[in-house]
Order: sequence, then C-alpha cells, then structure tokens
Amino acid sequence: MPYVYVEPELFMEHGDVEVFHVYRDGTDEPWDYWFTTNPETADASYGHGSGGHFDTRMLAGKWEDTPTIVQWEDFWRRRFKTEDDAIEALIKSAIDNKVIPHSSEKP
Repeated sequence: MPYVYVEPELFMEHGDVEVFHVYRDGTDEPWDYWFTTNPETADASYGHGSGGHFDTRMLAGKWEDTPTIVQWEDFWRRRFKTEDDAIEALIKSAIDNKVIPHSSEKP
C-alpha cells in the first residue's frame, strides 16, 4: 500500500495552542490518545515529548510508562463522564500548565 500524506485534522484549540491528531503510519486513521502541537509531524511517530507529540494518558501524571488499559480506565471513569471528556480536560490542563508546548514554542 503506498504511503499517502494526510492533512492533519485540528482536534482542539486552547489559548494559543492548536492540537492535531497523530496518524497511524501510512494511514488516514488517527491514534486514539496521541496528539501533536506540530502539524508537520502528525504522520510520524516521535514518542511522548518529542516532535510536539504527546500521549494524553501520560498527562495524568501518575505513571512512569504508558498505563495499562485497566489503569487508564480506572483513572478516567472515576473522574469524568466520558473518555473524550478526560482527554480534552487533560490536554487543556497540560496547556494551561505549559506541559504541552505552545504554538510559538514548537520544536
């Protein structure tokens, strides 16, 4: 299957930060938990904290490594109505606390 560039979809904007979906390599399918502040890196896998990429689950700040499915579900289900609410709240909080680089600070 040929590799096709996909224009990254804007997931959300908060303050002066735009957050884009990150896509599975060579597809137009976005990852569930991975996002970037740098749309130029949306079609590659850089890892948490590199190339503007971040794993939303890591923003919960309680794990050294990516949490298991059970740990993640236990975290968001106790605090939010939906998983999407948890993802959005964690990203907004990380932007507010400058854990996610602002648009003017892209790598």
